[in-house]
Amino acid sequence: MLAQTRSVAAAARFVGMGRESAYRLRGRPGAASFCAAWDAALGKGMGKGIGMGLGQPPSTAHHATRKSTLSELEWRVETGLWQVILHHGRYLGVRKKLDNSALLMLTRRIDRIEHGIRDRAR
Repeated sequence: MLAQTRSVAAAARFVGMGRESAYRLRGRPGAASFCAAWDAALGKGMGKGIGMGLGQPPSTAHHATRKSTLSELEWRVETGLWQVILHHGRYLGVRKKLDNSALLMLTRRIDRIEHGIRDRAR
């Protein structure tokens, strides 16, 4: 939810906790994996990742913008969506899902590029 909304308050509400509680949880000793998941959701510190082979995101991936470059879409397809799992305000882990919308956008964009090149060649 944090990755989708880019809002700590909205993501905290979604899991039934307050924004301040989320920041307190992030600041607890032993919360390194939670911090890494938080940063991954916001596109920060991806080189460190959370131990699942994340590569570096494109330099503009952390900007909250609707337009995506081809490299950003490729990165989203490769890394997928990350969802932090909390139960009663306690961190349980991270779930990784495929980012189907990024895959569809990338496919559409590549199709347009290929058709544009073919049209110019005629």
